[in-house]
Amino acid sequence: DTRAVISASGSKTTLISGTFTNTVASSKVLVQLKMPNYVGSVKVMVVAAHKGTYGKAFKKVAVKEPLMVLGTLPRVLGPNEDILFPVDVFAMKEDVKDVTVTVETNDLVEVVSDHQHKLFFEQQGDQQVFFRLKTKNKFGAAKIKVRARCGSLEALYTVELNVRAPNVTQTKTHIDI
Repeated sequence: DTRAVISASGSKTTLISGTFTNTVASSKVLVQLKMPNYVGSVKVMVVAAHKGTYGKAFKKVAVKEPLMVLGTLPRVLGPNEDILFPVDVFAMKEDVKDVTVTVETNDLVEVVSDHQHKLFFEQQGDQQVFFRLKTKNKFGAAKIKVRARCGSLEALYTVELNVRAPNVTQTKTHIDI
């Protein structure tokens, strides 16, 4: 079960709950969880229960893959809007060298620059590429997908956001009697 909530600060809080696991006293269990597209560290909490007694443990864990990609977009878009879309690509292992970054969109957004960029990493680190996008004169849910590839490694960043009128039309009526 994975749930995400956007807080007022714009950061995404994610809750991933695993299954119940039975253990014998003083034993260890390896539990693997699939993390949604995320770069950084997370706080992992484990809760234990036995015959009415409870315990908990916390640990900060780094979330990283050999190749990661993360885009930055506003929360909403307007029709006929020009967007400079920055995409950060992270090479977290020395053998990640030649990376191809591509962008795909649905029919509400047009890519007006090259759809593809090639990067070369001499060492671990991050680089940024930019795509020029333009929304069409339509309303709805825009879908943008960024794919980074290096050999058999692949990283995806997918976002869905609304294309809507920037200002709600307001009408004021004044009646003199």
